[in-house]
Amino acid sequence: LWKLDEKKKFYVDSGQPHKFYQEYMMEVQSEEDSIFNMRHVKYWDGFFRFDEKEKHPYIHQDGEKIPVNVFAGVDPATDSDRRDSDFSVIMVVACDPNANIYVLDYIRKRSLPVLGIPGEDKKGIVDHMFDINKKYMPTLFTVEDTSMSKPIFQALRGEMRRKNDFSLRFKEETPGTRSKLDRIQEVLAQRMSIGAVRIRDSHYDLQDEIITFGKRMAHDDTIDALAYAVKYAHPPQGQATGDWKKKPITKPRSWLVA
Repeated sequence: LWKLDEKKKFYVDSGQPHKFYQEYMMEVQSEEDSIFNMRHVKYWDGFFRFDEKEKHPYIHQDGEKIPVNVFAGVDPATDSDRRDSDFSVIMVVACDPNANIYVLDYIRKRSLPVLGIPGEDKKGIVDHMFDINKKYMPTLFTVEDTSMSKPIFQALRGEMRRKNDFSLRFKEETPGTRSKLDRIQEVLAQRMSIGAVRIRDSHYDLQDEIITFGKRMAHDDTIDALAYAVKYAHPPQGQATGDWKKKPITKPRSWLVA
């Protein structure tokens, strides 16, 4: 029977396949079929904070304040009418001076509209993007650009004008002709192999997709959004590794000379 490991909140094998596991993962994938495994899953348990005084984001981990840049990836669902349809995912990550990636947060929902209905509690992809922009201030949102996602870009530009808020920076990323498996692996394989991608132990969906990533996996929306978020992620510039000191603010010299 597949049962829940209370420590890691993950389904483990104790004999026979569990119905939930069969429905969720579609079929059990062997380690030979999977590109990543549990050895590639690294965790972090610190917290994120945007320093309003310094106007810069930081990760606080093990008593250390680490400067980071924040990036987001957006993978909109393209088959929302199916019962087993894909999820729309917005992934938020931070990149530290050593190029380590920290998964800060993500939204993963089915049937997520482009925009929510005014007066109702349900939000759409664009609404969530503005919320994330306000909370985390990403340097860049990388949004998958397909024929199905064109309304997102139209809504983004329209909401910017309506809100008079042009702080949300986004890039339209065309998937290209390569397979999704190759595209995701190209971005994440090296980082995963050296333990440079760190998630929280509560990121169950992401963990599942990492360790079942391969030709027979059921869903790849969360790890795809992670790849989009990481693709253009880069460390903060001008910060010495392990010895971050903010440059002092210097006042301009007077044009008067003695």
